Amino acid sequence: MGRRSDIIISTTNGLEFGCGEASLSDDDFDTKNIVDLGLKTPKIMHDMFVQLSVAVQNRPEEVKNLQVIGLVFSRFKLRMLVMDCPKGYVCRLRCTRTEAFSGREEFLGEEFNQVYSLIWRAKEICKETERVIGSFKNKITDDFADEDIDRILLPDSLHSPSRN
Repeated sequence: MGRRSDIIISTTNGLEFGCGEASLSDDDFDTKNIVDLGLKTPKIMHDMFVQLSVAVQNRPEEVKNLQVIGLVFSRFKLRMLVMDCPKGYVCRLRCTRTEAFSGREEFLGEEFNQVYSLIWRAKEICKETERVIGSFKNKITDDFADEDIDRILLPDSLHSPSRN
């Protein structure tokens, strides 16, 4: 994609379904955490979403079913972002609540279960998106009537200015 991310979730054929950023800071208001959660991860996710939209030839019924995930790790905390395009003209970004490990033994099982269920949801979203793309590629389409098919064209993300 041209951008660096700590984690890229992809298939062997190059389709990317999600990304992740990690930091060692515990502070939610640390500059790196704010930039990762509010700028970097959503921008990478949008680029991945545009790439997946092109993979389904920008067809509205498939684009509306695509989702891309972003995971933001900060020391013992995990947060998941989900990007989709339910109406077909603007991408929506949703964020889960922060799941955390407190480090206390009496809460370890419950906290592990919450973090694991969040990761499981991310996996299921990726599998569903892969299924949408796979079913699109397995469809037999009539190439002669291609001009009549509506398309959703999402613009690429704006490029960040380079530092001097």
